[in-house]
Amino acid sequence: MIRRYLSGLCHLIWQRAWLRYPVLLGLAVVLLYVGLWLTIMVHSYQALAQPPMNKADAALVLGNRAYLNGAPNPCLTGRVDAAVQLGSSGQVTQLVMSGGVDEEDGRVESQLMMQHARDIGYTGVVHEESASSSTLENLYFSAAVLCANRIKNGHRCFRALPSVAH
Repeated sequence: MIRRYLSGLCHLIWQRAWLRYPVLLGLAVVLLYVGLWLTIMVHSYQALAQPPMNKADAALVLGNRAYLNGAPNPCLTGRVDAAVQLGSSGQVTQLVMSGGVDEEDGRVESQLMMQHARDIGYTGVVHEESASSSTLENLYFSAAVLCANRIKNGHRCFRALPSVAH
């Protein structure tokens, strides 16, 4: 029954020239859309499966609450673990730990991060920024540490400072 209906519909469309071209055009547009969508999906999947890893001079680790319920904050230690992994794999040559005094327990976040990096075996260069009390200050003061240690191109540091300040 369905086969007969579809056969009749196709015959009707093909017999009427004024219907033939819009239907063929619509079919072509749908096929083009599906092909384009599949191409984008395949390339996106490949790009996300293996993102390019460009080497950098340093990894900047922003601070977070130092302790949570009497133990080192997993969010903070997770950030340090990721940075140490970058350093151990050769993706970065230095780490910059940025975090000031935690208002709740009085500990200096950057010192805790540096100690954690050493505890898990990182032996590379570690710089510290311990004056910040907010994420904005983390970025602002860390830019100065990056520039002072000639990490990457110096002119980029000075260009970055005004944009962070706003």
